[in-house]
Amino acid sequence: AHDQFFRTAMADKRVARDFLQSWLPKDLYQSVDLEKLEIQPRSYINDVRKESAVDVLFKTEIEGHEAYLYLL
Repeated sequence: AHDQFFRTAMADKRVARDFLQSWLPKDLYQSVDLEKLEIQPRSYINDVRKESAVDVLFKTEIEGHEAYLYLL
C-alpha cells in the first residue's frame, strides 16, 4: 500500500518537485529542469539488456542533457 501511495503522489508534478527540492542536494536540484520532468514506466531495459525496476522513474534534463532520476 505504501509503494502505491508513493507512486501515485509522485505522479503529481507539484508533489514531485517538492519532494525533489527536499531531498536532492541543492546544487543538483537547481540543475534539474523541472519543467521537463516526465514520469516514466517503472521497469526498463538498460544498454546491456538488463531489466531493472524502480519505484518511480523520471525523465528530465540536467544542464541541457537528457537525464533520469529514479527513486527506490
